[in-house]
Amino acid sequence: MIELKKISSEDLLQELIYRKVLEPIDVGIYKEFELKRKYKNRDKPINFDGVMLLHNDN
Repeated sequence: MIELKKISSEDLLQELIYRKVLEPIDVGIYKEFELKRKYKNRDKPINFDGVMLLHNDN
């Protein structure tokens, strides 16, 4: 069985960004992208600290 090294979530995210698998995206009312709810409560804002775009090369 292969043992995996313990790594923090932040370090893992940084490694995936470095490898260009994840791309951080700025979202918000004054940004290029704004998150909207799909069905219920469409008028209520969605607040997130960050959003990541996953690149899939399949």
